[in-house]
Amino acid sequence: MATMTISIPNELKTEMNKLDEINWSGFIRNKVIEQINKAKLKESIASKIDLDIQEGQFWADKLREGRKERAKELKAEGLI
Repeated sequence: MATMTISIPNELKTEMNKLDEINWSGFIRNKVIEQINKAKLKESIASKIDLDIQEGQFWADKLREGRKERAKELKAEGLI
């Protein structure tokens, strides 16, 4: 397992030492994992939104094409 060193103010370290029942290393490790998972979820959602936008644009374009073709047919028949 890798080791990481962080710097914190002396006052914070003093307060942390008062709470010796807390495993600070484990606490911070869990918070890092939590942030990584949030970032991955955000990235996943963003990519799905991009796909949804692309799909929506595809179908909007198809609908426009269909309307143009139908308008041409109706004009050819003298209905519009």
